[in-house]
Amino acid sequence: MQSFIANIFKREGFSQAESSVIAATLIDADLRGISSHGVQRLEMYTQKIAAGKVVPGSHWHILQETKTSVLIDAQRTSGQLVAVFTLQQLIQKAHKNGIAIGVVRNATHFGAAGYYARMAANAGLVGISATNTNPLLVPPHARVPFLGSNPFAFAFPTTTEPFVFDAATSTVSLGKIEVLLKNKKKVPGEWAIDAHGKIEKDPQAILAELSQEKRSGGLLPLGGKDEANGNYKGFGNALVIECLTALLA
Repeated sequence: MQSFIANIFKREGFSQAESSVIAATLIDADLRGISSHGVQRLEMYTQKIAAGKVVPGSHWHILQETKTSVLIDAQRTSGQLVAVFTLQQLIQKAHKNGIAIGVVRNATHFGAAGYYARMAANAGLVGISATNTNPLLVPPHARVPFLGSNPFAFAFPTTTEPFVFDAATSTVSLGKIEVLLKNKKKVPGEWAIDAHGKIEKDPQAILAELSQEKRSGGLLPLGGKDEANGNYKGFGNALVIECLTALLA
């Protein structure tokens, strides 16, 4: 399966080595039960390449670097490729200096955040990975998306396998909505609202709203639709991730 997926990316213009790295991240997600960020994302990636939003053959540049930090311009290449490179650099720096932080600008979708945090944990370090996304998440008392699903992941080494926590700050990631649509299932919980602020259970309707240039309706933050259930905390988490990613980049 990994060779098959890698060949698809190779035909899109990535090298064999690059294609293998991207394919490995997708297969890893599926093997860990994160089907929203696995092979089902192939269609999205090929569409982004066709639209020029992901640029095979482009290469990142290191803009600034210190003993404990690095700022990288991804130049719209694969998010997976630049994320793996960044973690490799940070692992080396952290082993030498005790801590390291990396920020990437002009990046594209990098798959499951936990993959990169786990890289650090496998090297005996505590790893934190996060990203912002396109506007998908509707703030409390609103109807229009303002922030992305803004996932974050923490990973800690143990005596066996690393402990990894990886989650979106929205109730679910957009990928889970896509998986439901492909499996012809309705949304089982209160995950999203429509343009009128009503709970939306139809995956196709949710995706249609979020594909518009002027979006209305969208994913709910952790805590759901009501402030009484703590949705402001989920929105606050998304805002913190936005600051740690977009502002620093």
